[in-house]
Amino acid sequence: MTKPTAYSSSVSIPLPDDSAIRRILGDGYDPGQTLNVVKMFAGTDDRFPALISMVQAIFSTEGIDARHLFRSKIGFGR
Repeated sequence: MTKPTAYSSSVSIPLPDDSAIRRILGDGYDPGQTLNVVKMFAGTDDRFPALISMVQAIFSTEGIDARHLFRSKIGFGR
């Protein structure tokens, strides 16, 4: 078996600016607490509600407690 090697290239996904994110997430948006993946989702315009609904459906499955993610990171349930 060979040893792992470092990637020779990198990929970055630009996040929307804070004003664009605040328009989508609302006044509860906290740039220091919001997860980058949620910021990335906010840049999907009209697909944002569907993406967040999908994530909520996954994490609302019995036995998975993701309240810390949705309540403290993006403001749902406040």
